[in-house]
Amino acid sequence: MKLLVTGGTGLVENALQKVCPDAIYVSSKDYDLTKEVEFKAIFEKYRSTNITHLAARVGSIIDNTNKPTEFIY
Repeated sequence: MKLLVTGGTGLVENALQKVCPDAIYVSSKDYDLTKEVEFKAIFEKYRSTNITHLAARVGSIIDNTNKPTEFIY
């Protein structure tokens, strides 16, 4: 199994790296997955069999309380 983990440099990815150290980890600094060319490039380069995307919006407790649907989306 070749696992590609995208969109993470935070808490979840750091924990996952301890459990899956052999996975390939890329962040938005490496690729902008909102751009089709870069999206295709990442999959052509790594040819992963499994992909996990961890990107999330980060905010304060007040932001999470006032805008819950934005954080879920």
